[in-house]
Amino acid sequence: IAVTGPTSTSNVTMALNADGGTAALSGSLTVAGTGGIATFTDLSVNLAGTNYRLAASTASIAAVSSITFSVGIGAAAAVVLVSGNEQGALQGEFLSQPLVVRVRDLGGNPVASGLVTFAVDSGGGFFGDESDTTQVTADENGLASVQWHVGTGQQRVAAIAGTDTLYLRAYVAQRVVLITEPPSSTQSGVPFTTSPRAQLMDSA
Repeated sequence: IAVTGPTSTSNVTMALNADGGTAALSGSLTVAGTGGIATFTDLSVNLAGTNYRLAASTASIAAVSSITFSVGIGAAAAVVLVSGNEQGALQGEFLSQPLVVRVRDLGGNPVASGLVTFAVDSGGGFFGDESDTTQVTADENGLASVQWHVGTGQQRVAAIAGTDTLYLRAYVAQRVVLITEPPSSTQSGVPFTTSPRAQLMDSA
């Protein structure tokens, strides 16, 4: 609350002193006074940290600072892709790389020990523990990973943290396509002048 005078309706602006950091203050940063009081009801700071201060000012009055305060990591609110999406594999094999996601709070901070539920959404595959649903605790950097054994057909896995869901996909090779033919004639013992190439394709 910033007081501008018993009957003032002047605008008051609130700013963040992040102690040299990059944190930002969000919400309604400028509020008109009512009865001399400007109340800021929706302020938030995006990054966890300590030694933050708020500074309230008007166009004609120098800023006054608040006490120092800290901002902690919030609950898991989002899950974002790190790596492992859209890999290809043969039917009944594990993908060569794990699925890796990061758990974040509302401010975008990594959430250590956040819980991620991986669930097979289609394709009949399973994870390293041979289940089609598994829960993983994120590490100190908010990272959670799982090995995915693909099934058949369309392959999709849901990664769920808090109320957010991220879908990841894999491709199962079901046919071989010759994309570069050999030369129409060649000599015995001589390497082909054109290298044949074959490509594994899914059912799409």
